[in-house]
Amino acid sequence: MCGKLTVVSKPSSHQGIAALSDAVAGAAEPLETLVKVDTGLGRVGVAPGAATVDLARSVAAAPWLRFGGVCAHEGFTYGLPDPEERTAAARAGVEALVETAEALSAVGLPAARVSVGATPGINALATMPGVTEIRPGNYVFYDAMQVGLGAAPLDHCALRVLATVVSHAARDRAVIDAGSKTLTTDRGAHGQTTAGSYGVIVGREDIHIERLSEEHGWLRLDPAGSDVEIGDTLEIVPVHACPVANLAHELTVVRDDTVIGRWAVAAAGQVR
Repeated sequence: MCGKLTVVSKPSSHQGIAALSDAVAGAAEPLETLVKVDTGLGRVGVAPGAATVDLARSVAAAPWLRFGGVCAHEGFTYGLPDPEERTAAARAGVEALVETAEALSAVGLPAARVSVGATPGINALATMPGVTEIRPGNYVFYDAMQVGLGAAPLDHCALRVLATVVSHAARDRAVIDAGSKTLTTDRGAHGQTTAGSYGVIVGREDIHIERLSEEHGWLRLDPAGSDVEIGDTLEIVPVHACPVANLAHELTVVRDDTVIGRWAVAAAGQVR
């Protein structure tokens, strides 16, 4: 491992610090290490304030690490559909992180990087004093989950799945060739759930993806007013773009209905 590599690590314990230090022992330079702070999600990281200061001291004392700052993920904003409540919660989480960074500076451990990131609350976070870096991951594509939260309109969702109607055995039902191996069964993140669907069919609000098997999706049709034909291509905005992209080995890039490139997904299927 190159000593110049900068990573965001999540050492929630002193054992984690020891493991990181051992992994880069002998590198040309210490590894820049950020302490992950739990500002409300309750997933990983240490509490703001004194607990973070204690862990940062251990990072700074480790022989092959260099304390670089603090980071947090405001994933709890996914569970707050009300925009004002979401903004207030996001700001409160970041304020706790910035106050922790100030406490670190007061004991001689300046946090050069104060890094935040969660797409639903990012507009509120990006301009907050004390933040040096934002990491909103889902904004790259957006998805139906962000549309449901009001974080993005549907036409800003860049990741689309093209599915073909392969069966239409009943007036109120049709089947497409995209199931859980394509759309995934993920219907939300961190407490937010998109109910009643596994994706939005662009231009066909009258059709709903009701359930999935591995290779197929069941479409619920309105017998009185909607229909499809076998062979029709439907454009789907998935509920959660992140796992959908992870299942693809290649993305086709389209601009103005013209294919302009193909991107290999180097990390397809990776879970590390």
